[in-house]
Amino acid sequence: MKKTIQLKHWLAVVFMTFVSLNVTAQEINCVTGPAGVSPLQNTIDFSAPAVPCGPFQSYEVWGSETPSGAFSLIETINNAAQLTSVHDLPAGGGPIWYYYIVFNYNCPGNPPIISNTATNEFSNASIEIINVDIQENPYCIEITWQQSPYSQTVGYDIGILQANGTVIQIGSTSNITDTTFCDNIGLSDECGLYTISIIDGCGNPSAYNPEGYCPILITDLTQDRCEQLITLTWEQFDYPYPDAPNLTYNILVGNGSDTTVVANQALAATDFNFFDFLDGDTMYFRVELIDDAGAVRSTSEWQEIIAQIVQPPTDFIIEYLTVNAQNEIDVYYYIDTMAEITNFKLKNENQDVLRPSNEIRKDDFSILTQNNPNKYTKDTITDPNTGSYYYQVVANDSCNEDHYSTIGRTIFLEVTLADFFKNRVQWNEFELENASVSNYKLYRDFGAGMQLVQSFAPGDDDFMDNVEEYYNQLGGFCYRVDADYTIPVPNEGNVTYTSSSNTFCIEQRPAVYVPNAIAPNGVNNEFKPVIVFGNPTNYSMKIFNRWGELIFQSNSPENGWFGDKNGTKVVSGGYPYNITFKASDGTDVQKTGIVTVIY
Repeated sequence: MKKTIQLKHWLAVVFMTFVSLNVTAQEINCVTGPAGVSPLQNTIDFSAPAVPCGPFQSYEVWGSETPSGAFSLIETINNAAQLTSVHDLPAGGGPIWYYYIVFNYNCPGNPPIISNTATNEFSNASIEIINVDIQENPYCIEITWQQSPYSQTVGYDIGILQANGTVIQIGSTSNITDTTFCDNIGLSDECGLYTISIIDGCGNPSAYNPEGYCPILITDLTQDRCEQLITLTWEQFDYPYPDAPNLTYNILVGNGSDTTVVANQALAATDFNFFDFLDGDTMYFRVELIDDAGAVRSTSEWQEIIAQIVQPPTDFIIEYLTVNAQNEIDVYYYIDTMAEITNFKLKNENQDVLRPSNEIRKDDFSILTQNNPNKYTKDTITDPNTGSYYYQVVANDSCNEDHYSTIGRTIFLEVTLADFFKNRVQWNEFELENASVSNYKLYRDFGAGMQLVQSFAPGDDDFMDNVEEYYNQLGGFCYRVDADYTIPVPNEGNVTYTSSSNTFCIEQRPAVYVPNAIAPNGVNNEFKPVIVFGNPTNYSMKIFNRWGELIFQSNSPENGWFGDKNGTKVVSGGYPYNITFKASDGTDVQKTGIVTVIY
């Protein structure tokens, strides 16, 4: 919106120092008219040479209706003191005339002196402004305009055009070549419609140009912290004169020391979005109007803004992932403290996906110690004995945008019975982005605590464990595997961690050893089985004679048969037996055969 000049411009004019007019000798100072009626008259005022070369002879006033046409003698003045000529315009002629003066002095060898050519067209002149440039340090709105084509010009008046068509003068210059003026009072947030008037040698002003010229007005400079952009808006420039050049806008961005043109936009544009900045940057913005030749035709002032964005995390990694002793999954992660985070969500998935989707828990950012980049959470819901899980932490910022950590995968270990005294132990590789695994360590517990079984290189994840040497134990074996790895952590360098798998326990398949003979009167006089890894329940041992008669029964593996029936020795020979029990893993075990009694 175009605005009129403020009152302080008027006050500035009241106290403005009068600038004297520099009138050059032997020049036409001004041509006024046409005036009067029948005939119309033009008045030509001029100045004689200050130091003539000889005695005065005459002044000749010559005139023409065109500056390039034939000039005719209008008047010869024989009085040296007469410096004014009145020209009666011929009937039917035009109102615009051009004049020059021939100064005749008796100077042998010297030609007569001829003045400049002046015209009464001067009063209707329209001087166009070339550029309005808002400058800093010191503050100034610099107006530059085209030089007057009229030789009688001795200066210019500079004014601001008001809405009612009047003009308030704000300054003047005192030379035809002095075409620049600095307005250090005008306000850059107003469209001061600057206009120029010409002053002739008699102090007469021409009419002001009725079209005012405006600087570019920035209307707003805003930023969107979430979208991370700065938006500059301005009023569309309205070129006031005919024959407008091809104009575009240059958008300038500075940082206090360097200035860069970051965009060029069409004249119809009124806004620009800028993205290339960091949080806390002090930025300066300016709009320039340029023509085809690259000349600046108008500018805005510089506008300052301090960039503020919702900082996304620059570093966001899971650094430690493990199954803990309570059969829970511990997750330690790192996120830089500059990030403006509202909450964290821990998610997992039992398969390899780009974004794990199963939300385990959600924590407010403040709960997790705002100024500490190292944070901890844990999964108390997922059972690590059901499989391997991929984990990721999702950070939600104050713009409700999600940011994702690196992904890690837990180790799942499982054990199967391969054969008597053999347990097959298998596990998946530990996975964590940016981490490097150096080795795996397998541990076994048969009742005396976890003990190292063997170390393995990455990729070696299948092991057959022979436990025959532990036959005298109860048969329960628990296994765990640890992965030693190194991961780079911001501000800490390479850090070494150990990630543990779940603990998997298994009962070894029971083995039953039965003697094939006893000697009731000898050393080996008791018949009973030796059960390895059994820990039996529902135990039963039955002995039969050759006719199928039950002659002995025991419900404890410690109570054997001594080759008798109800205390009476049996005869030598073979006796069928049937041994049954339930192993500790729930397996039903049966052993049958014939034991020989020898005397």
